[in-house]
Amino acid sequence: MRLFLLLHILIMSKCVSAQTKRSPGNEQTVVGPHTEEELTTKPMDLSAYERTTSEETEEPGDYLLEDYDESTEKDDYVPLFGYNRQTTTTTTRRPSANVIKYLHFEFPKNMFGGTFYSNVPKHFIPVMIRITEDRYCGGTLINGLHILTAAHCFFRPKTICTGDFNITRWRDALYDKNQIVIEAGGNCVGCSPDTNLPRYPAQTMRNIVELVVIPKRYVISRCRRSDIAVVRVTTLLASNFDMRIPYYMSKPINGNLTAAGYGFDPNERESKIRYLSKIDVKLQKCEGTNVKEVICMEEKESNVCQGDSGGGLLDFVPYHFGNPNYGYMTVYGVVSHGTSCKLMHALLEQKRAGLDVDTNFKGGFFTSTYYYAPFICKATLNRARLDGNIPCARISRSAKTLVF
Repeated sequence: MRLFLLLHILIMSKCVSAQTKRSPGNEQTVVGPHTEEELTTKPMDLSAYERTTSEETEEPGDYLLEDYDESTEKDDYVPLFGYNRQTTTTTTRRPSANVIKYLHFEFPKNMFGGTFYSNVPKHFIPVMIRITEDRYCGGTLINGLHILTAAHCFFRPKTICTGDFNITRWRDALYDKNQIVIEAGGNCVGCSPDTNLPRYPAQTMRNIVELVVIPKRYVISRCRRSDIAVVRVTTLLASNFDMRIPYYMSKPINGNLTAAGYGFDPNERESKIRYLSKIDVKLQKCEGTNVKEVICMEEKESNVCQGDSGGGLLDFVPYHFGNPNYGYMTVYGVVSHGTSCKLMHALLEQKRAGLDVDTNFKGGFFTSTYYYAPFICKATLNRARLDGNIPCARISRSAKTLVF
């Protein structure tokens, strides 16, 4: 009995000691889904973001080239719809740094051969991100304050993708995010409203970009992987819409996907108005690439080109099968790179003129949001919405990010 009392006193004393050492500042803060009202009335708590990313987020020079062994980057075969969590993959070759630089920067992307997106679905809020006067990208609003886009949009050409650039100084390669202009919510930019078409101009907003989050691997792989980014803004861009990230459903239900963007069309060179265009995407098996985190599209008479980088690969998912009026949107991919639209346009014109030219284009690439769901969750402070019943907080901690 006396021994039992001594053990009980010893255990209780340790519990009291542990409680006295635990300060309020060390308590874990859980960042979960937020309502649109909370997003509009409560400023974002950046300390919460820092607590969830402090171990993985580096300042310039915090990681060195010797920390990254390029030989460990395994090349992966990519099935029809990119990475599948339940299957293993075989290997194929990686694209060179020069090819990546050429695809990302020398020929930015746009919607070529598309049609005007007159009736934009309720849950799709398109965004044009104007980086400079002559450089812009597309994006998809995934909640009221976060835009999904491509990482390469924010880096100057001929910098981090080249072998001679010191990637410990990656911030020196960035464009100034304070100069970014956001155009959101309409189906044209620089146009006047017209209800007959219908045509609705996008809303223009300046100085609202709070931060940009990219995967760490995009920098250390010199643009070979992880071409995806999330932009956080200070102004609520929209509410009452349902855009989701695929995690439970790796493939679209009906197999039909749409890509949309405001990019420049070579067939309409003189127009200064940017119209939201869309193309129906036909998927194909990804070959000649090392990345398991991409979705590949066939390029024949249409493509994504200049100005559409970062735009979404979309699908409408009905709540009940057979009812097209009620459902939500899913963004399956982010426009990354593909064949130059200027080249496609020129070759197709020659082919239509009867010339014997090779129009067997290699295909366009989208970064898979299914593969990068953990990154998206972390970059949005777990405010992104996944399909299925899995909460973002359960998968986000594995993602390694850089913030600027």
